[in-house]
Amino acid sequence: ASSARRTAAGGSVLPEMRDIKVERDGDERWLLVNASVEDVWPRILDFWQENGILLAEQDPTVGVMRTSWIENRANISRDFITDTILRALDGLYETSLRDQFRIRLERNGEGITELYLTHYGMEEQVVQDAQGGVANTIWVPRERDPGLEVEMLNRLMVYMGASDERTRARLAARGS
Repeated sequence: ASSARRTAAGGSVLPEMRDIKVERDGDERWLLVNASVEDVWPRILDFWQENGILLAEQDPTVGVMRTSWIENRANISRDFITDTILRALDGLYETSLRDQFRIRLERNGEGITELYLTHYGMEEQVVQDAQGGVANTIWVPRERDPGLEVEMLNRLMVYMGASDERTRARLAARGS
């Protein structure tokens, strides 16, 4: 059996989270978290930090944080040569796509937080000179990617839900 099949059989696929659920209205999705914004905010900061993603903005007074631009390597073709180059020269191998995520928190009643995530993308385009050569490159906005938003929301949900379960397990072990 493949590793993916063992994971699916032995672990949870899209696990249900006790205190977090995804709400949906058409294309829009957001998380409804059974916790106060004061509890959710630091957990999101931990999520970004543990994933090595820097923040360009964080303003708890308005409940908004924005990541720095993240290189999107999904479009790099993967083969033995490319993998070797990536391992040896990781900082020198760049792609022409960048992603950024913005999170906005809202209070929804007593102890309930709504978490909204928006994706922004940029793509590098070549500007040609009069002879058809490369004059320079510029970064231009690209379409919002709802699929990336859903993936990041799922990652956040699993991260926050798993940290809740670890906390519950520690409290139970102490007899609290």
